[in-house]
Amino acid sequence: MMVARIIWINGPFGVGKTTLARHLAAAIGQSIILDPERLGGLLLNQIPVVLHADEMECEPVWRKTLLSMLQSAAQTYDWPIIVPMMIARPQGHDEIIGGLAQAGVSVSQFTLLAEPKNILARMQARGDGPASWEARQVARCVEELRHPRYAEHIDTTAMSIRDVVRHVLTRLSIPLPQRNLS
Repeated sequence: MMVARIIWINGPFGVGKTTLARHLAAAIGQSIILDPERLGGLLLNQIPVVLHADEMECEPVWRKTLLSMLQSAAQTYDWPIIVPMMIARPQGHDEIIGGLAQAGVSVSQFTLLAEPKNILARMQARGDGPASWEARQVARCVEELRHPRYAEHIDTTAMSIRDVVRHVLTRLSIPLPQRNLS
């Protein structure tokens, strides 16, 4: 059985991971978007609030369950699996991305970055105020995600979504679609 390639879209809150995932899936065609936040929501609904970690990435059950789910999906499906999820802590990155590599699953990681002021403006446009928990994490996440472990970095500050999709498809050696990328 062929092990599917995982396309991990990393980056701070509000940088455009989910948007890129949807556009990549449309451009690639046969692909799967697996959103770890949905898995986290399911798990957090089962675990008493007093046991919740401060953020999903710090939740050991989530990391282990996500790793297992992604390994299983990669072994089951031949389509590329697109994962839009911020992993901005070395332990979480090593456990999940490192665990996939150790299991022989090919992971192509792209970390979207932008100037914090641009990210905060994007977040505000979608309704997240500057005092939101996510907005307060932007500076920490941008700083951590600049580390080489989170490469390949893509500075999206001045890029359109079309440009980002083209860049990722080119780096993955996936032919650009004949139709216009929106």
